[in-house]
Amino acid sequence: MTLPPTEILLEALRETVGPPFVVGVVTMLLARLLFGKSSASLAAVVAFIASLAVGNHLAKIHPGWLPTDRRLTWLPWLAASAAMSGLLIRKPKLAVAGYTLWAVIMAMAVVRVVPKDYQTVPMVAVPAFVLLTAIIGFGLMKLSQRQPGALAPLVLAACLMTAGTVIIYAHSKSLLDIATLGAMALFGIGAVVFFTRGEVAAVLPGGAILLTGTLFAAWHETESLVPTTAFVLPCAAPLLAFVAFVPAVERWRPIWRWAAVWIPVTLILTAAVILAATKESLAFDSEY
Repeated sequence: MTLPPTEILLEALRETVGPPFVVGVVTMLLARLLFGKSSASLAAVVAFIASLAVGNHLAKIHPGWLPTDRRLTWLPWLAASAAMSGLLIRKPKLAVAGYTLWAVIMAMAVVRVVPKDYQTVPMVAVPAFVLLTAIIGFGLMKLSQRQPGALAPLVLAACLMTAGTVIIYAHSKSLLDIATLGAMALFGIGAVVFFTRGEVAAVLPGGAILLTGTLFAAWHETESLVPTTAFVLPCAAPLLAFVAFVPAVERWRPIWRWAAVWIPVTLILTAAVILAATKESLAFDSEY
């Protein structure tokens, strides 16, 4: 496997890797120090949105900020909005408003992210996209609520990072950058709640739409030999984390519970990268 040139790696560290991670960590720590453990979910959403904004500015992914006809310009906005809907969903009195907002966001995603060719044929494309995004987002949200801490955000972060790896083999640097921003923001958030046990459920629907949206856009828009399975596996991997809902597994010690989740998730994500790497080579000057 060919590694990227050193200057590209350093550029990524300066723009799409380091800053979102730092923003996530600093925002979460400040919120914990100033407002206590109960602020973790709101702080996670703020950190997620701020990380996307800072990374977009530094990497100049979309200097114009407002969405255009390009699918990738809508993804950060949709993800940020979905994270905010998660905050409403967590409040019993505002849950209906939160689910309504999420439905509106998904309708926008269908129009702006799903290619027109697939909005009607095949008939399963749109329902599959919406259903998968919902299962990942709300499933991990429930996991974070039942098992507060880093498990859910770190699983989603790993899936996003793997999605970015598959996407770069499909030769789309911009979509790689967007996936990386979301991944590093969640890694930063997860790094803090790993030690503080905060509950960050609200941010996970935002990460879910970033995961499914970037992979769907890359699969449709790029031209490469990367097989469809490699695009599907990073979306399937979070579903394996739901083994943590099994009553017997929930009763296990944390280290064994984490192993029960991470072993199958890691195997699926590794398979996605291997499939992409064996079918396609890296092209560092390609851009979508």
